[in-house]
Amino acid sequence: MPNSLAKITFRVKAPLIHKPDKQIYITGDHEALGNWFPDRVPLQNVGRGVWQLDFEFPKQTSLAFKFSRGSWETEEVVKNGEVCGNRVHRVQENQVIDIKINGWRDILFKARKGIVGSVKYHEDFASAFLRRKRTLVVWLPPSYTADCDQRYPVLYAHDGQNLFDPATAFAGVDWRLDETATRLMKQGKMQETIIVGLYNTRARLQEYADTKFGRSYMRHILEEVKPFIDTTYRTHPGREHTGVMGSSMGGLISLYLIWRHSNVFSKAACLSTSLSWQKRAVLQMIEQDPDPPRDIKIYFDHGGLGDEGAHACDYHHLREIFLRQGYKPHREFHYYFDKNGDHSERSWARRARRPLLFLFRE
Repeated sequence: MPNSLAKITFRVKAPLIHKPDKQIYITGDHEALGNWFPDRVPLQNVGRGVWQLDFEFPKQTSLAFKFSRGSWETEEVVKNGEVCGNRVHRVQENQVIDIKINGWRDILFKARKGIVGSVKYHEDFASAFLRRKRTLVVWLPPSYTADCDQRYPVLYAHDGQNLFDPATAFAGVDWRLDETATRLMKQGKMQETIIVGLYNTRARLQEYADTKFGRSYMRHILEEVKPFIDTTYRTHPGREHTGVMGSSMGGLISLYLIWRHSNVFSKAACLSTSLSWQKRAVLQMIEQDPDPPRDIKIYFDHGGLGDEGAHACDYHHLREIFLRQGYKPHREFHYYFDKNGDHSERSWARRARRPLLFLFRE
């Protein structure tokens, strides 16, 4: 084995499982780990409730991973039955990683009952620009039904199934935007705001990047979704009241939306943005723009664990670009580093109050 590689053995002690799903899988943020598909990389049963598998990774590789029985409905959970965060490991030398799993989601998971506040679903929302229909979920602020004359700012958020409900969220963990926004609004810290979630589709990676599909997705929001929301709900349609939000690739497309369509959006929250996508093309676009948009507010952040920590220089670079372009920190942009954060819904839920307060402070 080349000196640049290290052998990593995952050895897992797990609760007894039975047929027909007598198999354990590892999944994570690396191609060898299945790129977060929960049923691609099976472990080998070596007896007595122990499963293991060997890998070779380049040294200094940062890994985030989980275990399941083949689906997110059967992923591992902690002792109280709640879904756990991503496990993380930085590869440095040959190592056996011993892991104990406490239980499985379908057996112990305690789902949060209901969504805080009122939500409306618009299913099979069609587009003239995109092939796939999708669901829109609209969360209404506390006073919406009580005050029929009031109009509200709007936050458009990608990966809509992950925002409010663990039953639809990736890996069973939602952003808890309903609870966080309700608490901030009732404390008088945040403007009452409508939140519109756009469900993703199998074309997510293409639609959330600067591709022909991504440009079509942006047209879908600008020319179809926003007009529908403005005519169906009591909104403040102006740019000064309109924001966009997303994480990972959703953060990337949010950055493209505010940069190229600042006549529509004046606010953007970009959590754990995939800045390295397409050879850091978004950083080049922003840095080389001779006429960057003005009168905007951009929140961006990243965690210190896993791949995000390894690519911290990209986020620092974005901060330096904003400073050189004359944007005022804490007024026109806000950068936050979550040293204990990783690339997961759990981390984004924990810090979601920060962008909500920065963009929509009362």
